[in-house]
Amino acid sequence: MGKIDYKLLTKLISPDGQLIIYGLQNKYDVKFHNSDIIIKNLTISGFGIDNWLSKQPVDSILKLKQNLINRLEDQSFIMPVDSSWQLNDFRKAFERIESDNLDRKVLLSFNE
Repeated sequence: MGKIDYKLLTKLISPDGQLIIYGLQNKYDVKFHNSDIIIKNLTISGFGIDNWLSKQPVDSILKLKQNLINRLEDQSFIMPVDSSWQLNDFRKAFERIESDNLDRKVLLSFNE
């Protein structure tokens, strides 16, 4: 994923709107203009899955896990793969992960 222009994004959000940043979307620092946030009365918050999961009831987590298992067992489920690398080429795999035009999974193979 390329760099997200949060300055432009805050200009596009309606007054009194919200920007929720999910997880670690990319390696770049997030930068805003304070005036865009203050003048439009925007709310900016983050959402991390680990913290959210820690606050969920056990039965909800079990339902979620079963739903994920069902989806993975579904033959129509596809997870697009960008590339697969042998373990000894892990540095090249990480270089690929760090590239700006990645939108699929990079795999490390433990098989010869």
